[in-house]
Amino acid sequence: MLFQYYRSHNVARKFFSWVFYSGKVQAYFITWEIKGEIPSSEEATTIIKIHGRHFDGGKLVKKSTPLKVK
Repeated sequence: MLFQYYRSHNVARKFFSWVFYSGKVQAYFITWEIKGEIPSSEEATTIIKIHGRHFDGGKLVKKSTPLKVK
């Protein structure tokens, strides 16, 4: 079931908007298809910082760059 059908989606949007736009929050976002093993937390952190979108206090600082999946 998709959470957006049960009003949770709107609640989540409001919550995350409040979190990201209310102060000094550093956030990185990235999505990609994983084939094979899930990377370790150190590898994932590096990948996200290089390829993810970076927001500072709700403002986009760096756009995402394509991730080449092996």
